[in-house]
Parts: sequence; C-alpha cells; structure tokens
Amino acid sequence: WQKGVCEKIKRLTYQEVKIVKLLMAGKNNQIIAETLNIAVKTVTFHLTSIFSKLQVKSRHEAALWAMENLLDNLDIYPYLDQDIFPG
Repeated sequence: WQKGVCEKIKRLTYQEVKIVKLLMAGKNNQIIAETLNIAVKTVTFHLTSIFSKLQVKSRHEAALWAMENLLDNLDIYPYLDQDIFPG
C-alpha cells in the first residue's frame, strides 16, 4: 500500500503538489491561478494531470487523497511541507 502511495506522490511535479495543497485548502481555480501566478487554463491542465496520476475523478477526490496520503509522507518527501502561500 505505502509503495503505491509513494509512487503516486513521486509522479507529481512540484507545481502539481502546490496545486493539490491549494485544493486541500478549498481554493477554486481562479484563486489557485492568482496564488501561483499562472493562467486558469494552466490550472485546469495541471488538474487533469493530477487526476490521472492520482487515479481520481474530481478535485474533491484529489483533496481527500492528499489529506489521507500527503500529510503522512512529509518525512519522505520534505518538499511537500514547503509553504506555497506568498508573503
């Protein structure tokens, strides 16, 4: 089980991890785009990639997956714990 989770985490790019963390915070695409200084279309592109990599079908499922799995792996992947919010 843990190996499968780690493999999924490794597939996520740094930008995708930042987006997943914003999903966990309940942010919508517009807020995610503004926070990361990217276009809303880019957020949508990343979400499609995230859903595929995590094998989920929605932002809600992605956020739940992250809450259940990312937080337990901060010691393995320290970059997951980096603050992504500006200022």
